[in-house]
Amino acid sequence: MRNFLSYLIVFGGFLFFSSCEKVAFDPPKIEGQVSFKTDVTPPLNNDCSRCHVAFKAQTNFYKNLATAAFIDTVNAKSSKIYVKLSNNQAHQGYISPDNLAKILLWFDQGAKNN
Repeated sequence: MRNFLSYLIVFGGFLFFSSCEKVAFDPPKIEGQVSFKTDVTPPLNNDCSRCHVAFKAQTNFYKNLATAAFIDTVNAKSSKIYVKLSNNQAHQGYISPDNLAKILLWFDQGAKNN
């Protein structure tokens, strides 16, 4: 019985610590023109405002994103928002892969206020 408990504790610890591994996220491919107003703002408001309450209160959301250097149109995958949503454990899973792909494509398309 004692050996069984020891194996159970070791196996449980292995499962616990192996689940904390960071995994890079590759979103699905999305095509077409992406709109800030209809494709980017809604998922950020809906998915991020659960913890970041100020998202919904912002009157000029686009300006705040652009001036705070959250957007990188040269290397979209290095944008602060993309890095947080795809590589940061605390933020993974809060936005759907499709919405994250739209945000990435929007960066690639120049992150226009459209």
